[in-house]
Amino acid sequence: MFDAESVVNSYCKAWFDPEPEERRRLLFASFEQEGTYIEPTVQISGAEALLYHIDQVLEGRPGFWLERTTLVDVHHDWPRFGWVQRGGNGFRGADA
Repeated sequence: MFDAESVVNSYCKAWFDPEPEERRRLLFASFEQEGTYIEPTVQISGAEALLYHIDQVLEGRPGFWLERTTLVDVHHDWPRFGWVQRGGNGFRGADA
């Protein structure tokens, strides 16, 4: 069993930390090297590719941050949580 709360917190912080090396550290501590990231507009394989995607998102949305809005629920070893995007280009909500 893993500490889902810590993993999700690190993952969320990886989406907006201003320091590239800290983003890398946070993401690699919370996302499997060969993991898959899927959302409606993109599917990414691997932590390096996801890190590149995060860098591109941050470049296009200065002031952006991701905020977790729910507790972490683990179902069949998959952490699930609600989140919202804040700052940058305004407010947009979503669920993971």
